[in-house]
Amino acid sequence: MADDLVLHYQGRDVLLGSPAKLDRAIPVAFAVFVVAAAMRVVSGDSAIGELLVYAAGISEIVLLIMVYARLRFANAGLFLAGGQVGTLGTFGGRKAIALTEVDHLELFTIASARPYGVLLFVDRAGRSALRLNTADLLPSPGLAELSRRSGLSIRGSWAERLSVGQMARRFPGSVRSSELAVNALAAHPTRTASITAVVTVLFFVVLFAALVSRSGR
Repeated sequence: MADDLVLHYQGRDVLLGSPAKLDRAIPVAFAVFVVAAAMRVVSGDSAIGELLVYAAGISEIVLLIMVYARLRFANAGLFLAGGQVGTLGTFGGRKAIALTEVDHLELFTIASARPYGVLLFVDRAGRSALRLNTADLLPSPGLAELSRRSGLSIRGSWAERLSVGQMARRFPGSVRSSELAVNALAAHPTRTASITAVVTVLFFVVLFAALVSRSGR
């Protein structure tokens, strides 16, 4: 069945960056990973070799994050087809709901250290049926066209800010319990900073111990 309308992300986002920057950064991260991995093979089981292992590992993580962000720009968004409306995932997966089950679309921004727009498909009982994050990257004319073709009204705006807890209370079903737990932790800056500091110290302690162990052989 052909899609009546498909909307993809556009522009630049504080979380995802921009397609143009990602297209430039991904080859650089890949090159760093390849060089570090190759030098690790050449250097053998030396202390420098161990450092290169970590360099390759970190560059690989950065590369995966950037590739994920680029795929999100390429694939994620909204679609309208055959009496259904829904979301498109990062890897092209679809979640759909019948237009007859949706009351309206709700827009707002999550108030956090890095705010991002959220679009909810709200059913007639006031519950969230589907949710799309970083939806503020969708083109405004496209959202207006989606509203016109589907007959669904758009409420709220990106200027309206809600915390994750407020979103959960106002729109049941919009937030998973795991997300609420993470949000509760992040709501305490001192506790979050302490945990981050401990994890960072442990990482360098383990790294130092590994290097000492290798150099002693």
